[in-house]
Amino acid sequence: MAFASLCNMKSKIWYYFMSCLLIAAPLKAQTVMCNEVILSDGPKATETFSQFIRSNPQQFFSFYEGFLQTHPNMKQISTFEGWISGDSHPGQWTFVPNKGRYIYTLTDFDMAGRGPLVVDFVQYVLNVKAIIHQSPSDGRTIRIKDMLNSYMSGLQSKNQEPPSWILEILKKSGTDYFEKEQRYYRKKVSKKDLKLEIDDGFVKINSADERNEILEALNTNNFFNDYEIRDIIQKEIERGGSAGQKRYWVLATPRKQESSVKIFELKQKQYGVLEAAAEAESPMYQYYWDNAPHPDYFVVKIKSVEFDVRPKKVAFREVDIPYKMSSAQDWKYLSEKVSYDLYLMGLKHSLQLSDRNYISSLEAQAKQVVSFTKDFIESYIERFSQD
Repeated sequence: MAFASLCNMKSKIWYYFMSCLLIAAPLKAQTVMCNEVILSDGPKATETFSQFIRSNPQQFFSFYEGFLQTHPNMKQISTFEGWISGDSHPGQWTFVPNKGRYIYTLTDFDMAGRGPLVVDFVQYVLNVKAIIHQSPSDGRTIRIKDMLNSYMSGLQSKNQEPPSWILEILKKSGTDYFEKEQRYYRKKVSKKDLKLEIDDGFVKINSADERNEILEALNTNNFFNDYEIRDIIQKEIERGGSAGQKRYWVLATPRKQESSVKIFELKQKQYGVLEAAAEAESPMYQYYWDNAPHPDYFVVKIKSVEFDVRPKKVAFREVDIPYKMSSAQDWKYLSEKVSYDLYLMGLKHSLQLSDRNYISSLEAQAKQVVSFTKDFIESYIERFSQD
């Protein structure tokens, strides 16, 4: 498996997690930014189990590597590599504006890199099962076999109609998005002045030096020539998928349209453990958004630390994931979303294939893939869930 070495080590290394029955595979040497590996016996008191999984992607990959040692058929399927998410879960698939219209696609490439295509599928399914695991038990489930069928439909470039709630939004125009965006942004801005509201989870930047450093970094980028920066606040360090990353919100007004507002998010750049993580952004936009690089996304340096700059995503009620399902509507929604997400995942993976060998391998070994995924998830939940 294509993993980058941790902490810039120059040779292949072996690491073991004996209590997890992990017999780790050698890591390919590659120079990347070193990230903290968060290894814990289970979720912290403030986390759900699904948050715990998303907070610990390195743990997922090391557990997966160890599990491969007893599943030789999956070793062969894991040799088919491409550009993958590295943090595959339902919350990563949502609506974004692109080229003047809405698209529904994978939206976060923080942990992306080159790795086994099937890992994207297994990781996504683990996160789905985590949601089910932390929800009240009533005997319902979403079968791994059905999820694999959705993924295979995409790989085979079959047609699958989006759920009605996705279709409804995809039909909306750029004007519709602009109006929704403005309503969303205005809720975050004080009515008294052009300042961002300090809600729970945000703090003022009291240091003039820190504020000036951010302003200088933004103003040296040509993108902000068309904007007047009005305010900057900091988001408190959080857990979940963005654990440990520093983030800022920037309020700006377009110079040619001062009646409107725009909120940008600066998110400290991180790289995952996958190979070629530092080069992943461009191919990910190419395969998943059909444009690379993306014209509205870029990187700035603040005190030599890189930050991704992107328009703050507008929250959609239609993709508000029920992380603890309690109704038939929750189940219906998640089932539809999972099926379509995995179909799109397969479709995007198929764009990277030069032949049908990966698809043929999955077709021939579908039962083994389902069995491996089921055993892997049960072992992962047993090992790390504290329920």
